[in-house]
Amino acid sequence: MVLTLMFQGVFPCISIFGGSGAVQGQALANEKSASVAAGQYGAQAGDESAQLNPLFMQDIRATHGYTPGQTDEMLTAAGQGAGGAFGGAEGQINANAARTGNATSVTKSLDEMARDKAKSAAGTSEGVAAADVNAAKALNAQGAAGMQGLYGTNVNAQLGAMKQQNADVQTENAVQAPSLMQDLQSINSLVPKMPGM
Repeated sequence: MVLTLMFQGVFPCISIFGGSGAVQGQALANEKSASVAAGQYGAQAGDESAQLNPLFMQDIRATHGYTPGQTDEMLTAAGQGAGGAFGGAEGQINANAARTGNATSVTKSLDEMARDKAKSAAGTSEGVAAADVNAAKALNAQGAAGMQGLYGTNVNAQLGAMKQQNADVQTENAVQAPSLMQDLQSINSLVPKMPGM
């Protein structure tokens, strides 16, 4: 008892001489707060995953970057210039043949023009198809990047809170563990009491 009083009087702030109820309470409160935070981060990650997974998976599986309507619009817009130019040239050839009275070269010229028009249309189609595939590949990459990042923020925060919860449990256990002061009290109780003390 004497040793206990002596050490408490000299070292009242050192935790090895007995766990403080306030410290234990704070460690328990910290543990509970970290547990709540881990649960909230986990729930948030689950909510985000439920909303974003279908979108990212749709992007990953995309085989076309454009809808059929968008593709048609692109083909029409790209083919308009060529169609107008070839139409004007065809009209000019026919006008020249009528004016000169020489229609022998018209067929050959019109055949060449039809081949050139077909080549131009094929090039336009190939360009639109390539743009469609490139857009699909970009969607695939965006979906994969989204899936990769989806589990980053909240899951890492949840794991961090769980790590903090573990540290708080260790603190609480350390505060509740037998201390040097408790050991001294135990030794003191074993010493026989002297008469008059």
